[in-house]
Amino acid sequence: MIDYFNDISFTAGAIVKGCIAAIDRKAELCSVEFIRSGKMYLSVNHGPGIVLNGPAVVWHHPEFHYQYGSVDTEGWHNHYINFYGSRGIQLIENGFLKLSRDCYVRISNPGPIEEIFRDITGLISMQHTRSSMQAVILLERLLIMLSDCISPPMPDMEYAVFFDNLAKKIQSDPAMNFNITDAAAAMGISAAHFRKLFFRYFNKSPHLWFMEVRMRYARELLGLTARRIKQIAYDCGYPDQMQFNKIFRKYNNGFSPRQYRMSRGNSAVTKEAMH
Repeated sequence: MIDYFNDISFTAGAIVKGCIAAIDRKAELCSVEFIRSGKMYLSVNHGPGIVLNGPAVVWHHPEFHYQYGSVDTEGWHNHYINFYGSRGIQLIENGFLKLSRDCYVRISNPGPIEEIFRDITGLISMQHTRSSMQAVILLERLLIMLSDCISPPMPDMEYAVFFDNLAKKIQSDPAMNFNITDAAAAMGISAAHFRKLFFRYFNKSPHLWFMEVRMRYARELLGLTARRIKQIAYDCGYPDQMQFNKIFRKYNNGFSPRQYRMSRGNSAVTKEAMH
């Protein structure tokens, strides 16, 4: 019975608050990490880097090259588990990497994931054979839990083309009504699944992305044209100028449309167009 677990060994497991580690090398060991909160920069095998916000789970293959580090002075709240052996590599290659070749997944319900990480790190600290056996079982359970968290994606090219076309359509007409339910129906999926795919593709929620498109267009019109602010509000999809003013302040560091226009020194603007 005990021999069954000899093909994996744990070397460390701990919880680190305010982690600010900086890595630029091969992983050398297998590991799985839970980013409970905070932000970290991550790049795998010299690919494009991302800023990963917790909660998320990240894994390391011993032959993969990783670059990561903090993006601010606060770092991230990290749980990590290090291990090696043939079963460990098999778990990474045939388990975690099947979830995502990007070596991470974002988590919508972090509670159960954090609990299982705490249990595994606690068992590792005991440095007992039976505890190590239980940790292996929990690590395999973690893999199952993560697979349940992830909705099966559409084929990459299929949803990439859809989202590219959707982005072009909205960017060409920011005033259009963007309805998630209708967009999801056009893809043949649920609204919840649409939000997950959208976040995976754009790295932000549909609402935030849509608002950023509108605000970018509003800033362009305020800075480069002489249109009245009431007309700009309408052109950005806001018939109510007061609502536009409120939303503009929220996404532009507290600047009102008028203050932003003045800060840009738009010489084409008449006194009348400031309102």
